[in-house]
Amino acid sequence: MSYIVTTLENLLQQTAFFNLDWKNYVMIAVACLFLYLAIAKDYEPLLLTPIAFGMLLVNIYPDIMLTIEESSNGVGGLLHYFYLLDEWAILPSL
Repeated sequence: MSYIVTTLENLLQQTAFFNLDWKNYVMIAVACLFLYLAIAKDYEPLLLTPIAFGMLLVNIYPDIMLTIEESSNGVGGLLHYFYLLDEWAILPSL
């Protein structure tokens, strides 16, 4: 039984939600509000939907952003690689 509890604790500690701050949760709530306004209320959906998805992407997994150490190495975050795929026309623009 202790093995199961230990495994579940390790799983919880390795998720992105365990390492978030209260500020991230506030921004996730704002992003959900933007998605609600864009989808349910049909209020500027072409503007609010990409903004909300960007807010969710950055706040749920903040490690995709570029850090100072990575910029000195020339290695980018996940969004940098998405930009390169789009720039090289490998990934079509959505």
